Formats: sequence, structure tokens, C-alpha cells
Amino acid sequence: MKYKVISVKTLDTILIGMLVVLAGDLIYLFVKGAWYDVLWVEITEICMLSMFIVVGIIRVVQRMREIRSMR
Repeated sequence: MKYKVISVKTLDTILIGMLVVLAGDLIYLFVKGAWYDVLWVEITEICMLSMFIVVGIIRVVQRMREIRSMR
């Protein structure tokens, strides 16, 4: 079974994009005055951080495959 492999550069681009979205989200919440609504901020940040975890796990698995193929 063949798997389609995502390159490390693509994952890095996705990660940087997520950081930009996270920063934009924080600025938006601050400007709109929703910054003090702690529940909304926590839910948003937990969602973004869980995406970072998924991307991180994918990168680790991909890197391990690359290392194994180099042997």
C-alpha cells in the first residue's frame, strides 16, 4: 500500500500559517474586547494547540520514516 507523503517544507508552511492565524486571532479578540471572555479564549487556544500537536506528531513520524530509509 502506497502512502502519499507530505514534505517537511509543506508541514513547516502549515505550522507557520497556523502561528499567523493564532496571532491574528489573539489580536482580533483583543481589539473586539472579547479578550476578557476567558472561556472563548481558552477554547480557541486549545483548538489551535491541538492542531500543533497533530502537526508535530505527523512531523515526528515522517522524520522517523526518512531516517529509516537512509539506513
